[in-house]
Amino acid sequence: MQTLLSFDAPQPVPIEDLSGTPPAAPTLVSFDVRADFGFLRKPDVNDGLSLSYNLLHRPALLGLLGAVAGLGGYAGRGQRPEYWHKLGHLRVGVAPLAYAGAETATGSRPRHERGSFAKTVIEYTNTVGYANADGTWILRESTLIRPAYRCFVLLNRANPVEEILYQRLHRQEAEFLPYLGKNEFALSWDNVQKIPEARPFAGGRDFEVVSAFRKTERVSDAVARAVGLRAARQTSAAEPPFLHFERLPVGFDEHLMQYRYADFVFSNVRFQADAPIENLYEWQDSQVVQLH
Repeated sequence: MQTLLSFDAPQPVPIEDLSGTPPAAPTLVSFDVRADFGFLRKPDVNDGLSLSYNLLHRPALLGLLGAVAGLGGYAGRGQRPEYWHKLGHLRVGVAPLAYAGAETATGSRPRHERGSFAKTVIEYTNTVGYANADGTWILRESTLIRPAYRCFVLLNRANPVEEILYQRLHRQEAEFLPYLGKNEFALSWDNVQKIPEARPFAGGRDFEVVSAFRKTERVSDAVARAVGLRAARQTSAAEPPFLHFERLPVGFDEHLMQYRYADFVFSNVRFQADAPIENLYEWQDSQVVQLH
């Protein structure tokens, strides 16, 4: 099983006085989010079975952070939401979480298998007259079961909005109720950590990326080499290599107000030092995450 974070001193970081002067250097924070169900709608289907993204994508994560910070959402057609205007520059990373809280100790089954969460189809029937000009409206949605994610965000605490966000994440407070795709799927978060000694990855050694990362043509070649090396070194006791691919939203087209997309990979393979994966950060125990 992939280990995402390990600290010599895992105690939560004390909440700092808002009246003090925030540090000038960027602060890398991680926190775990979970929900009983989630539905991150794919906009390319509007009839029949509606599908959900498996991984928490960047616009959805920034919306969650906006709810925590008290920023406005979608106010009208063609208007950028306030949270995107004020938080759209943030670098973030996401990894699916197999166990949340004390689930490892209690022997709970993993929440995902090789990056993929279980799904179930939920059917909604709307029988009100104004919604059914040509008959009863039936909506079917492929819904995530027990989704959980470890989220990473790089904050500039000299920015007042980002400082408020930092403090509220630690206090587990939110101005608006965060949810996972739909307002009936309320989420919670815990295990908030200020990651010590976070810095851009300097390279020079083999590494494993604990988050999902962008797949480009050059990265695809590095992934193929890494899978081949791991398979060649495979022992019966080791977890076999896996790759989870997904095309995810990364931002908005400012003119069309539609998602912009990129291809992502989540994997347990170990990359060689020269793998061309960009925007990597590491911290004191040599773990590596991509922030995009």
